[in-house]
Amino acid sequence: CNNGYLGATGGRVANRIGGAAVMLNDKKIALTPNERSNLLHGGRCGFDKKIWDYTCEENFATFYLISSDGDEGFPGNLAVSVTYFLKGSSLEISYRATTDEPTPVSLTNHAYFNLGGHASGDIFTHTLKVNASSYTEVDEALIPTGKLLAVKDTVLDFTEETVLKGRLLSEDLSATNGIDHNFVLNAKDG
Repeated sequence: CNNGYLGATGGRVANRIGGAAVMLNDKKIALTPNERSNLLHGGRCGFDKKIWDYTCEENFATFYLISSDGDEGFPGNLAVSVTYFLKGSSLEISYRATTDEPTPVSLTNHAYFNLGGHASGDIFTHTLKVNASSYTEVDEALIPTGKLLAVKDTVLDFTEETVLKGRLLSEDLSATNGIDHNFVLNAKDG
């Protein structure tokens, strides 16, 4: 069953790790593959499939998870918290992770939004703005190469509010079936 990771927190490492292995302190660490020979969004039982503890307050909720040493092959015990804040009409997400030994960590939220509401149709008239001047290049298997590419003059340039329809239907996004890219966010102002 492919649920598209709808609304999930991806981790320990979001996105793909080629060959389901990483080098850490000159040692190759084998991870659990779950997309052919690669690891996607943390493995077979990534954070999207875990039961999280939580606390709720008036305008925020915090979710907590402990990922034990060896979970999906990753070293170290990892304590993670994700807080969702409602600030007026904005939603902010804050991540925190601590570990007792070196380990890769890259968390994300895999949100999908239709601002028109459930069953309102497509999102072609929605606009998107992303404070990112670059994105991560991927190979034919969508594995990040480590090379950063500029968004300027590409279909991934959302540095200004942009209507989605023309971008989503662009032939330039056919290999990824839409926007499935890592945007490298610019430093927050102030």
